[in-house]
Amino acid sequence: MNQPVKKVLFVNQAGRFGGAEKVLLDLLLRLDRSRIAPVLVSPAGAMQQEAVAAGIPWVEAQEFERMDTTRGKVSGRDIGQSVRLYRRLGAVIKEQQPDLVYSNSVKAHLLINLVRRKVPTLIRLHDFPGSFSGMARRVFRYALRNADHISCVSQSVESDLRAFMNNADGTNVSYEHNGYEMKAGVGLVSAAVQELAAGAESGQGIERQHTSTKRIIIAGWLLAWKGFDVFVEAMERIAGQLPDWQFVIAGAAAADAQGSVAYAEQLRARVAQSPFAQQFVMYGGYKALQELACCAAHSIFVHASIRPDPLPTVLLEASGAKLPIVCSNLGGSSEIIRHGRSGLVVPPTAEALAESVLKLAQNEALRIEMAEQAYTSCGERFRMQGYVGQMTDRMMATMERE
Repeated sequence: MNQPVKKVLFVNQAGRFGGAEKVLLDLLLRLDRSRIAPVLVSPAGAMQQEAVAAGIPWVEAQEFERMDTTRGKVSGRDIGQSVRLYRRLGAVIKEQQPDLVYSNSVKAHLLINLVRRKVPTLIRLHDFPGSFSGMARRVFRYALRNADHISCVSQSVESDLRAFMNNADGTNVSYEHNGYEMKAGVGLVSAAVQELAAGAESGQGIERQHTSTKRIIIAGWLLAWKGFDVFVEAMERIAGQLPDWQFVIAGAAAADAQGSVAYAEQLRARVAQSPFAQQFVMYGGYKALQELACCAAHSIFVHASIRPDPLPTVLLEASGAKLPIVCSNLGGSSEIIRHGRSGLVVPPTAEALAESVLKLAQNEALRIEMAEQAYTSCGERFRMQGYVGQMTDRMMATMERE
């Protein structure tokens, strides 16, 4: 007997692409529509546009972008915006009559679960609750207790959550790693990506095809905690020993992230004042790592986050691009990269990053070996089909408990 299709509202605070948004879109595009009918609730943006182009219904919630504070001191302005958005989300839920609400971002977690709802709610937790402070910490703990299930993106997030909740009984918690679609035949840059590469900020530019130019790359939204300053200092320590390598900083300011625009300007000024400024390339925004790197023989990828990153999607992207990796040992990175086998996992200090990058830069055979290991290992452990199946089962089970 056929089961009725379940309507699920997927609520996200951003319409642009970040790690959590890429993962959400992957899930939306691959859901079995004979079981789940998805509806996206978010601001407008590139991620939302791709979802709509794929035929996924969308409800606008631009109010999310008018809220700034989520982790620490809550401003009076945010309280007012929160009340308006809370009412807006309540009206959407009443209008849509979903079987489940799936919240995918902090602001959504807070407002969807501020009160216990008749509709079951599932939180997909991409953040460490322990990083919250002040009023936001108290409200977040209260909201988490109202959720019917909390699915964490990594074991490290699950551990932090259990400590945050004081291992409270009655809270349904699990972890399911995100999935990533490993592409066959990676290594060379496609013609389409070559055209995208024309948008580099630096006058030096970056070659748009397979080339012998060597690059050490860091990429992501320009936020201070992503470790760009540590990367710059680390590269300055070894620049004299690597005169034929470029140091590429790729990414744009996140307009909806507090302080990102100002930080991006500070970072550009810092690089311009470096005694090795000629080796740095400020690339700007990018759509794929293949724009930035051609292969393991000529590239190294660095993830230098100075704050625990729950499960860095960019490391899955780098593994899928067959790049050798040096990454921060904070957060979920070590659940993706296995130190000494598929990359080097080190403390996010300039000294440790410089030492590890230099080790790879001076050993091409090791770069290629680790890149192949990362591609194979992540391809086996982060299968997209497995991730979509797990999340579908988790949603169905949450609805059945009601």
